[in-house]
Amino acid sequence: MRVERSFRSFLVLIALGASACGSSPPPQPASPDSASAEPSTPAPSKEPAAPKAGADEEGWAGENAAKSGDAKAAAPSDAASAPAPPDPKGTETRTMDVIRKQVLDNRKAARKCYEDARKDLKDLKGDVVIHFVIDPEGSVKSAELNQERSTLKSPVVVDCVIGVIKSIKFPKSSRAMETSTNYPFNFTP
Repeated sequence: MRVERSFRSFLVLIALGASACGSSPPPQPASPDSASAEPSTPAPSKEPAAPKAGADEEGWAGENAAKSGDAKAAAPSDAASAPAPPDPKGTETRTMDVIRKQVLDNRKAARKCYEDARKDLKDLKGDVVIHFVIDPEGSVKSAELNQERSTLKSPVVVDCVIGVIKSIKFPKSSRAMETSTNYPFNFTP
């Protein structure tokens, strides 16, 4: 009796595993004792079963909808797993990468400031770090030398580089915010 229960449990586990993998369950063993021991188990019908939603192919429910691009059908109805709503004002498009690219596009003009000053001061080299603030419209509101982080403090070079930074037109802020940043220039011969 104990072996028979273990065997039935084993068959149930196989059936569950097979149905979880998308295949049909194994056929029931034909035993005279099992027919009388399990009167509540219905006999399998000869009619084809209606396919379950998303079970057409192997995979998780909603996979076909996700592959076809129907995000609503593939999205779970559980509110806890739904993504957070976007920021009402949107994400900022004037990122530090965008600012860096704009400054790099104008580095030749900043380098010219250094090269011109080096004609008179042959040993001139070091870092010029400019702190600047961009207004919501993309114009440089203020620019100054970051005294603590700069090693080259020649007024000729600093004033010229500040002029270059002030002439750059940055993109507008998508969130109507000011942006404050430091940008280093490393000048060596």
